[in-house]
Amino acid sequence: MKVSFDAKTKTEAFSLNQKKMLQPLVFVVAIAFVTVTADRIDEFMCPKGWRYFKYSCYYIGDVGVDFSDAEMSCIDLDSELAAISSKEEHNYIKSIVQDTGAKGVWFGLALKYGDWEYVHDWRFPLTFLNWAKNEPDTSSGAGCGALYKPLGWAWKAERCGTSTGMTYVCEKRAFLHACASRTCFKLLDYRKSYANAKADCKGRGGSLASIRSEEEINAVKDTVFSSRFLSSPDGWKVGRSDIWLAGSDSGSEGVWYWDIEGQRQKISDGFSNWMDNEPNNAGPSGRDENCMIMRPGSWEWNDIMCDSSTYFLCELSEQVLIAITDS
Repeated sequence: MKVSFDAKTKTEAFSLNQKKMLQPLVFVVAIAFVTVTADRIDEFMCPKGWRYFKYSCYYIGDVGVDFSDAEMSCIDLDSELAAISSKEEHNYIKSIVQDTGAKGVWFGLALKYGDWEYVHDWRFPLTFLNWAKNEPDTSSGAGCGALYKPLGWAWKAERCGTSTGMTYVCEKRAFLHACASRTCFKLLDYRKSYANAKADCKGRGGSLASIRSEEEINAVKDTVFSSRFLSSPDGWKVGRSDIWLAGSDSGSEGVWYWDIEGQRQKISDGFSNWMDNEPNNAGPSGRDENCMIMRPGSWEWNDIMCDSSTYFLCELSEQVLIAITDS
């Protein structure tokens, strides 16, 4: 693999699905311009201690953990037990667990109401299966999926309470962004309140995102669809899949501003994309709805209560393109 860098002030938004079919693959990350070699790609695409592969970051846990504790450990790391969707992904996970000393590796597949499903999202398609011969065998009460070393790392149904010799693999999205002419956007696919989301973006050197044009909506679409754990728009659920934007009318009811430090702009003076009959300030039990979300699918805006917890979008003004070409 060869890695090259090109500093840009303007990039076109890209579609992850399209880029999977094209070379080179292009990622946008908010970092300082430096020279980076392929062996350091993990630290630029993933948090420290994680490993990068094909749009995802992976973390291998300790040995001696049952399925429930493995699941909670991944959640504590803002991730999920891995969902394996291809032979290529399976082989990569197999390669990074070889030296752990574990006999088995928990991933996210479990038996629920008689069907094997991924615990993070029952809608996640089972497009790839790699059960060993005569598996899944649930006759002894086994109900959780594991890569099993004695079976050549093929999948085995294991008792969920088994911990001896068991490790686990967590997965989360790599640091993927998309850009419009004015700025770049980064989706954070874990949930926070409006205030905490705003602080998180600020801590990354950006701000909670404002949307100023149709072009920027298209860039956001690409950012959202880069996150595999977020299903297609038809599968999204209200209250679970909304995305915070920087809009607020907390200063004066009904007067909406982009609430960005040093850049407050009245939304009515520029681009607007409210849902029909919104904003309506119609929170439950008469509570105020003073903060803005975008709803994937329609990509329109709605007002909700600021202490709600949902995904959020950061806006970043400095970009570096990492062009990754498989060789």
